[in-house]
Amino acid sequence: MSIGAMKPIILERWGQSQSATGKNEDTMLNRYKLWAEVGQLSRSKDYDRQVDMKAGYSFRIWYNKDLSLDGLWKVIYEGSRFNIQSIEKVKEKRFNLLLKTEGNVS
Repeated sequence: MSIGAMKPIILERWGQSQSATGKNEDTMLNRYKLWAEVGQLSRSKDYDRQVDMKAGYSFRIWYNKDLSLDGLWKVIYEGSRFNIQSIEKVKEKRFNLLLKTEGNVS
């Protein structure tokens, strides 16, 4: 389901905490459901004649003063989790943040 050009995404903030056994484990700290304008960025990287395909997306979201984004956040879109590579401010009335992400193609 989408609203016009807007699509549903989930933002998750991840951090590390220590378990009862003393090991560091990744834990989800926050989770937000948002609407974003989604654009596709296609990339591939070549490592010693082997091509590693990566899928990249850009997400334009409305500014939210309660949401402080940094590199610990991940975007879930269409069932796939993507790492945020960059966060840019956009000078428009309707949108304020542009998230550029990258993830493995499966």
